[in-house]
Amino acid sequence: MKTAWTAATVAAVVAFCASCAPAAARLELVKGNISFSRGGHAEAAAAYIKALKDPGAAPYASYALGNVYFAMGQNEAALGRYAEAEKNAPKNRELVY
Repeated sequence: MKTAWTAATVAAVVAFCASCAPAAARLELVKGNISFSRGGHAEAAAAYIKALKDPGAAPYASYALGNVYFAMGQNEAALGRYAEAEKNAPKNRELVY
């Protein structure tokens, strides 16, 4: 049941983002968020690293990757990712607080 819900959620996001450019990076963010919420830190990190390639998604991916590193106890790497997110989106209140 949970797998069906996840598949439906991902399908809905893909359909919504189909008109967005580039949808692939946003899909990677969603995949990363789902993996992270399930404790799949390695899978989440891989998805966020793919999302870093898109300048529009990069600040969010950097921040999320920082969260993964922090959860894994890699505090210096986490701080570096948070700084990168702030550098790429200095006025984004969602990322900088």
